[in-house]
Amino acid sequence: MGDRNRLFRKTADGWASTDVGAAREPDGLGTGAAVADADGDGALELLVVHGELSAQPLTLYDVPGATDNDWLRVRPTTQYGAPARGATVTVETPSWTRTKVVCAGSGYLCQMEPVAHFGLGDERAERLTVRWPDGHEATLERPAERAEHEVPHPMAPRF
Repeated sequence: MGDRNRLFRKTADGWASTDVGAAREPDGLGTGAAVADADGDGALELLVVHGELSAQPLTLYDVPGATDNDWLRVRPTTQYGAPARGATVTVETPSWTRTKVVCAGSGYLCQMEPVAHFGLGDERAERLTVRWPDGHEATLERPAERAEHEVPHPMAPRF
């Protein structure tokens, strides 16, 4: 059951298969995967889950030295402090605008962390906007890079 691990890269023409390197795993079949900043360094690690029918090990792939570029993480919360699933997070730089949706899962047998992660490269974030599913919005001007920003719902109690 299963197939070899595959990795795709976005190109100008669509998606292209790329070398998976050590994640090829000739002795294991990846049945699920998730990305997260497992060690808090701003670089995303890849966690591969193996097997459905019997216990197999998990594999965590780290990219050493991958934090040379700037990044920004946004963790929106509901008015009750829970992860704000369905919230959209938009980051604007002088060169581009990108939007991500905070979701619970995006694949088979996996769940991603409830964070919008943006690789900035050499860019500076000018504005960060969170829009919750109920229509409320919050904006941060010039948010700090190389940081995770928890953005509470505007109706959350202030203590």
